[in-house]
Amino acid sequence: MGHLHYMAPEMFDDSHTVTGAADVYSLDRILIYVLSGRHPKIMFPELPDGACHRVVSQLTHVEPKRRPAVDDISELITSSLRPVKTSVSRIRALLKSAPTDEAELRVLVEALNNLPPEREDEVFVDLLPTAPQELFEPLLAAHPEDAVGLAERIRKHVETTSWRGRNFDTLNEPLAVLLQLAAEANQSRAYDVLGRLVEQLFELDVHCDRYRSKGNVRNWLVRLRGRGARIVADALVKVLARSSSMAEARGRRRVPILRSRMRLPADRMARAAATCSNN
Repeated sequence: MGHLHYMAPEMFDDSHTVTGAADVYSLDRILIYVLSGRHPKIMFPELPDGACHRVVSQLTHVEPKRRPAVDDISELITSSLRPVKTSVSRIRALLKSAPTDEAELRVLVEALNNLPPEREDEVFVDLLPTAPQELFEPLLAAHPEDAVGLAERIRKHVETTSWRGRNFDTLNEPLAVLLQLAAEANQSRAYDVLGRLVEQLFELDVHCDRYRSKGNVRNWLVRLRGRGARIVADALVKVLARSSSMAEARGRRRVPILRSRMRLPADRMARAAATCSNN
């Protein structure tokens, strides 16, 4: 069966029915070890920033049939490492047209993946929040791992950017994008990425106080039902546990406030998950 750290997820379910796609997954795990000198985490997608993001996300796709064939891996690596000049104006044009065609979506995803850090503020704060809502459904359907990577980059950007001298309400914009991604994942039943998307949203939600998105997040939480509610509730518990541990380690008194603010939607979600059948 192979080493646990290098096994594809489907091998944990039934190792007798796996295909060559499991070897493709394991190849990526080997590359992680060669590049980092450590064993990759078991069944945990490690998506690096930059050019390698596309390679890793495709080789370790949760759906075996979505992974590239062995004969295509060389070209995938070559094309991903080829320098790409990202044009913000190109991203603006693509976002405005809300592409649903696979070729245009791939161009948009590659442009976002190769976006230099110095242009992130312009795209994440100014452009993405103005994108038509219908963009997110095909993006999640065709490139779910890229969508998760995008959400993680937005969160990191908000956390590391200096907001001094700026209207703090500007935080509404990138937070609204994270909420849209999570809501669309639940609506389209993309449950394999829903938990990771809402974790990015909650990581910011529990640390920021002054933005209207907080109310929008709460309203979305209490409307959740079924499997989506269970997944989101689990993600919420994980994020609150991490936040509580950090606050307690630093001697802060924020933990009771966080728990009281999030208890009501968490309780409602738990009841909804218990009383509703799977979607």
